[in-house]
Amino acid sequence: MANSFGKRELLHRPNLLRAMLVETADGMGTEEAVEELACNLDDCTGEVIGYLSERLLKAGALDVWTEAVQMKKQRPGVKLCVLSRPAEREAMLELMFRESTTLGVRIAPLLRRALERRNEEVSTPYGPVRVKIARGGDGAVLSAKPEFDECRKIAETYGIPVKEVLRAASTRVPDGEK
Repeated sequence: MANSFGKRELLHRPNLLRAMLVETADGMGTEEAVEELACNLDDCTGEVIGYLSERLLKAGALDVWTEAVQMKKQRPGVKLCVLSRPAEREAMLELMFRESTTLGVRIAPLLRRALERRNEEVSTPYGPVRVKIARGGDGAVLSAKPEFDECRKIAETYGIPVKEVLRAASTRVPDGEK
């Protein structure tokens, strides 16, 4: 840190410059700029909202979700929220306006930090299962989630509970490098 004083006399504040050189620590995950696009709907059916959610995800939305809200005149409504990259904004807005009854969409810039994740295949007594694994900066497994649809198909094939297949896949995730 360094301080330097100027020669001019200021009435209500000191004439001071302070500079700091800061090193950032490597944090977990990667940061990226994203946007939340949101609109409130009180005259749109659940089927249309479900269809729109699927279309938004296929068009590149990072996430789509709904929240229950109270609208004017105490009417129940739905807040449709879309998380997307700024480059995808126009495509998301076009779908929201074309496929829903909204007349306006709020746009909020956000900063998102996400862990690195990838699908890895693990062997189970019932066959291979893909598992989504998130690792920290040191390589340690922080989260592991078996692909549910694969586990369901295996459970149906073998006539066993799906939770048994999920457990078998979860216990075979490698700990990772430490």
